[in-house]
Amino acid sequence: MYMTMIPGPNNEMITASIAPAYGSTANYYQGTQGKKTIATGGTFPKTVVSGSITTYGNPVLIMCSGDANPASAGTYGVIQLYRGSTALCQTIQYESSDANENVPYNISCIDPVSAGTYTYYMKVNEMAGGNTDFGESSSPNFILTELSRV
Repeated sequence: MYMTMIPGPNNEMITASIAPAYGSTANYYQGTQGKKTIATGGTFPKTVVSGSITTYGNPVLIMCSGDANPASAGTYGVIQLYRGSTALCQTIQYESSDANENVPYNISCIDPVSAGTYTYYMKVNEMAGGNTDFGESSSPNFILTELSRV
């Protein structure tokens, strides 16, 4: 079952349940790939986590959440979602005023694609001040969902 959002009077949102087509199942990827340390220096962007999905030609919702744990005071970085080498959505910046400050993040966007197999990534576009661990206690949670098949 999935939800449809319909704007109502006075711009409030009305939700309606619509049963999925007979025999359809959700098409998704959910994965964690362990703690990842991204070092300052070198060539950016650098991959934190990735996953692949084969679609039927419907938009894909990409979501990644977790914590960035800078090793040094004054560290900052910029993260973004990608399809292959194509940057998607807006960037999100994390920064710390002290070492070992966990900075939670949640980044998401919708990618309208045709049928095919796609690999998505969360990458660090730039970073300064020191290395950053992504997932101090657990790794980032990376989810890909083809929207009209849920």
